[in-house]
Amino acid sequence: MSPPFGGTKPSNAYGRRRQKQNLKDFAKNLENAISGVIPSHKKPYGQVAVLGMHWENDEMGVAGLERELLGVFRKKYNFYTESYPIPVQASAAGLSNKLSTFSQKWAAPDALRVYVYSGHAEAADPRATQYHLAGRADAQGCLVGPRVDWYRASYIVENAGPQGGGDVLYIFDCCSAGAAATYDGPEFLAAAAWDATAGSAINTSFTRTLIDELNVLNGAPQTIASVFASMFRNVTQSQSDAPPVHIIKKGTDSITLAKLAGPKQKKLESFETRKRKGKFPVSENRVLLSVQLEDDVTFPDLEQWKAWLTTNIPSGIFDVDITIESFFTGSKLLLVTVPLEVWTMLPANEDAYAFVAHVSSNNVLPNFSSAFPPGLTLPQPSQRMSGSENQPFSSPGKRHMGPSRGHRSSHSTG
Repeated sequence: MSPPFGGTKPSNAYGRRRQKQNLKDFAKNLENAISGVIPSHKKPYGQVAVLGMHWENDEMGVAGLERELLGVFRKKYNFYTESYPIPVQASAAGLSNKLSTFSQKWAAPDALRVYVYSGHAEAADPRATQYHLAGRADAQGCLVGPRVDWYRASYIVENAGPQGGGDVLYIFDCCSAGAAATYDGPEFLAAAAWDATAGSAINTSFTRTLIDELNVLNGAPQTIASVFASMFRNVTQSQSDAPPVHIIKKGTDSITLAKLAGPKQKKLESFETRKRKGKFPVSENRVLLSVQLEDDVTFPDLEQWKAWLTTNIPSGIFDVDITIESFFTGSKLLLVTVPLEVWTMLPANEDAYAFVAHVSSNNVLPNFSSAFPPGLTLPQPSQRMSGSENQPFSSPGKRHMGPSRGHRSSHSTG
């Protein structure tokens, strides 16, 4: 008999149950995630500088796309941009010197530094101690020729200037790009996951999709989390390339990209103007999560969840669809769908949550109950609840984030 380590009998089916969370904490995490996706109301950046990096011996022709992307940042957003070809000779030293001078020059408490890389990278997983970049690779995807270890180089970026040297954003278009992100590092937008191959076709590449998205925004304030979600939807709908990856910096809101005030502009857009531009797009793309709770879920709990969603989500900002799809007694398990924007902002180290699947609908099984034979038991409509989701149970003096309003959502027990 083969060992029960996969398929229907993974090893965790025989192990200890994962960490549990109460419904209040889950709702609070959702509230923080939603808040983190809203274009920031904090003081706008005083300066934004973007460094594009590609290899001197680039064989894929990425320099042209990099140039176009930097042009969008410069013309649409008034950002300072600079391009750097990583040299073939003394690659590590050359890149380190460039990162040091650029980072020291632009590090400031009110600054945003953006580092864009286009090229080859080695396959790696989150536990790797090195992550190498190179200008060339063989037919099997193995790096060929000079290379640099990004983990070592990134230390220069993240320790530039005095404490409080501003925000940092990484944008990587390469294979296994997600490996360049560490959990406690800066916010990261990547072309592919740790073990995935990035698209090589120029017209459907990650950088092309990002350029198109930024051109549509035309300098309007938008968080990186929302940019990621829009790119993810476009890529999955076209089924052309690997979907992008977004990793938020621990304990922070997503970075907001917004046009800097030019010499002829008296002031930037007000926060109220930004809010009107911050709606989630109407979309069928959602993420199905399982949530392990401390206690059994009851119908009164779900009523409180519904009340929370209609009072704690900012009115007029998001059309949010957060739905309890099913819940199970005994296991204390909830199945919940959330928008991509909310999913990417949830804590990455919360063991009570588990990704299940990307989905394009709510639970449809109850709609087909009449099609099943009499021997198959399904919940009756009277057992199900309709309406929105679940609430972090209001506490005295809690300030609601917006007036009550309706949301498209449902509760199912099937």
